Amino acid sequence: MIYKQKRNRLREIEFDRVDELRMKLGFKVNEFTQLLSIGSTQWSMYRKCGKVPASRFYALKDALLYRVEQQARNSIQQILEHFN
Repeated sequence: MIYKQKRNRLREIEFDRVDELRMKLGFKVNEFTQLLSIGSTQWSMYRKCGKVPASRFYALKDALLYRVEQQARNSIQQILEHFN
């Protein structure tokens, strides 16, 4: 018989930490899954497993920072248009 070993990810983040972040930032699950670049089924799998790959977590951080930068740029552009 061949026994299959469980594949462990190198780094994992607790799902509760990610979900707590989602609630603090006021995102719906659908919006958050888009930032994570996953589907709702994968979100459910992460919740069931209790862990999220660290690569997804840090990609989320980058996506959030990019979103904030875009909002700031839009605000700056609106202010500049009033002075022209």
